[in-house]
Amino acid sequence: RSSLRVVSSNGVCMEHGDHTTMDAIVMASTPVDLMAKASRDFVQSGGLAAAKVRPGFDPAKHLEMITWDLTPSLRTMIRDTQAAHAANCRGIEVDCYTYLGFGRDALRAHKINADAFVQQALQLALLRDRGHVLPVYETASTRLFREGRTDTIRSLTVAQRDFVTSFDDPAVPTSTKRERFLKALDQHARITRQASTGRGYDRHLLALRIAHMHVLGKGTVPALLEQPAVARSSAYQLLTSQMVGRYFVGGFAHVLDDGYGCCYYLRRNAICIVVSGCKRAGHTDLLRFQGHLTRAFHDLAQLTMAANEPEPETKRTPPAKKKNKL
Repeated sequence: RSSLRVVSSNGVCMEHGDHTTMDAIVMASTPVDLMAKASRDFVQSGGLAAAKVRPGFDPAKHLEMITWDLTPSLRTMIRDTQAAHAANCRGIEVDCYTYLGFGRDALRAHKINADAFVQQALQLALLRDRGHVLPVYETASTRLFREGRTDTIRSLTVAQRDFVTSFDDPAVPTSTKRERFLKALDQHARITRQASTGRGYDRHLLALRIAHMHVLGKGTVPALLEQPAVARSSAYQLLTSQMVGRYFVGGFAHVLDDGYGCCYYLRRNAICIVVSGCKRAGHTDLLRFQGHLTRAFHDLAQLTMAANEPEPETKRTPPAKKKNKL
């Protein structure tokens, strides 16, 4: 099934979605809509004061246990799959990181694109974590189109590279860093609009690949897509996406073992990021990366928001009146 919900006896609910048949926004918006409707219905019905349980009501009577007819070969496949899944789970670490210094309200007050701001912080943290800039994937929604799904925002632009690589250089003036930061924000906003309005190129390249291999029956990858630059630029060390959700947080796994997955939520006064990584990769560490994130958010706030604070008003002392000499 494309969607699976598990509700525990303590009321905690877990939702799992298959990305093949639907986008993550569906998984994110469905529980929000259900919770909103349930809250409205509860209030309109009178709340706890009007809540009643029908005498003799037994929920178990309305549930039916499903029995499965499993062959020995199916049971063996299930055991093998369960063991492989358990091994994968032991090799993955996931943590919910929350930065409480500020949120989208403060960024909007300073007229800063919140998503672009987070992307600069993520690349700066990744640079400090790995020592060099790396390709970053961000999801762009193409739901403006009928049956539109997603395209790719390649967040590592030339403007972003110039900004983050100069940020820790003491020889670069603060004014220059601020100019490069604003340029990186503008560039990110521009490529986001392009990807969301059908002017991205990753899905077009995917369509050409499929047409070449399967429709035309070539069976091989086009030579253009086998270029080393294409492979390097698509080896995403950081998989990112901004999500929505008031009542829950969710995330996704990293693509490469030596990378991270970051699903972030822009709250009014906080930034929440579900970070995933691989334990068996020797140079990834969630706690270390989260430390770099905290420092990156703080440093970028000092660079931008502190600089945009209005100067405090100062009272001007009127000049003393000169006495007329008699």
